[in-house]
Amino acid sequence: MLKFYNREKEVALLESIEQKSRKTAIIAEVKRNSKNINLNVLQKKAVNLARQLSDYTIEYRGFSMSDM
Repeated sequence: MLKFYNREKEVALLESIEQKSRKTAIIAEVKRNSKNINLNVLQKKAVNLARQLSDYTIEYRGFSMSDM
């Protein structure tokens, strides 16, 4: 697991062996309330990370307590 930090929260990049071979990455944010998840904001927060992973296909996801 690779971890990247920003001023507000930790943004974690999770990679599986399958994802490495397919060159895909998932950038996700976890919020208690699903109404507070905004993928556009997540994309803006992860701009620097996305640049570092330019050779990957990136998928943005939001998770809430109901996903646990």
